[in-house]
Amino acid sequence: MKKVFWNYYSHFFTRHILSPRHCGVFDVDDTFHQNVRIVRDAAGEVEGSGRVLLSLAVDLTDGMIIDAKFRAYGESILIGVADMVCEDLVQKSYSQAKCLSVDFKSCVVGDIHEFFEKVIQHVDIILEAIGRASSRCADIPLIKKHPTPFSLPPHEEGKQEGGFHGWHDLTCEEKLDMIKLVVREEIQPYVELDAGGVEVLSLRHDREVIIAYHGACATCPAATGSTLDAVQNVLRTRLSPTLCVIPDPSFLFQE
Repeated sequence: MKKVFWNYYSHFFTRHILSPRHCGVFDVDDTFHQNVRIVRDAAGEVEGSGRVLLSLAVDLTDGMIIDAKFRAYGESILIGVADMVCEDLVQKSYSQAKCLSVDFKSCVVGDIHEFFEKVIQHVDIILEAIGRASSRCADIPLIKKHPTPFSLPPHEEGKQEGGFHGWHDLTCEEKLDMIKLVVREEIQPYVELDAGGVEVLSLRHDREVIIAYHGACATCPAATGSTLDAVQNVLRTRLSPTLCVIPDPSFLFQE
């Protein structure tokens, strides 16, 4: 890997490369807890972009991931990506882990095109390993989620427009609840990969979604560029193509 890429790493990403906290592997016969299932799977090729062996410790009572570990074979950038993802998987259900998609990967790497393409190759490897490992937990009952008055339509890969059926019949409060649900389920998990956060503050004029950035997102230049576009595209695809996302400037570049 070219050394120049280190100039593009955030502090958080560099820490995950130099001091990873999730390196290792759980043995499939490990019985450190009677209510835990150890699942392992791998993805990628050593001769290509790299290979990752992923180990998950899943609680048999509710399907939550208690811990996650990895072994990476390839460039150092793969270590950083794998460690960030493993950290984010802890305390999520195997179902939530399996639903991670590639739609919001720009939040991890920012605006630098060459670096973005480099990182995406490794993110894809991790996501593939997660999907394979999570599939081994399909028989484990999931913790019951808090009830919500809505059900999101299934996401269709490559779908660029559409929205939630009956969106215009909802009240402003109901629309705001839907927006917060999408942000919580489909956006927040990805910005957390780099210690960031997105909060929905309000809905103005029935179309302007006011958000606040927290953590790393608040000081990232991508907050008004690729990250903002990604948030808006997700909300437009899932809810309504009329939505416009606007960041509250008082939360930018201050943390």
